[in-house]
Amino acid sequence: MALTLDIPRIAQWVTEDIRKVGNERAKEQKSMQATLDSVKAAGKKSAWKDLAAHYKKLRGPHLQQLFEEDPKRGERYTLEANGLLLDYSKNLVTD
Repeated sequence: MALTLDIPRIAQWVTEDIRKVGNERAKEQKSMQATLDSVKAAGKKSAWKDLAAHYKKLRGPHLQQLFEEDPKRGERYTLEANGLLLDYSKNLVTD
């Protein structure tokens, strides 16, 4: 029994597979571009700008410096309720 290859049919299958992979990659690229566009758009919103400004303000001072500047920081940023103590003083929060 001889094995015969249908070269045109094989070429068609390969071409179809290449197209499918190409279409999937195109969809992935569109999705990545949409994500990038949304990140860029978020950077233009005022909330994002406010967060960036807040980061610039707090990136400099060290926590030790905040305690030195405000000796009552430990008291002011502490809350106790129903036996639960919440201490925000050791976080980079400000008024």
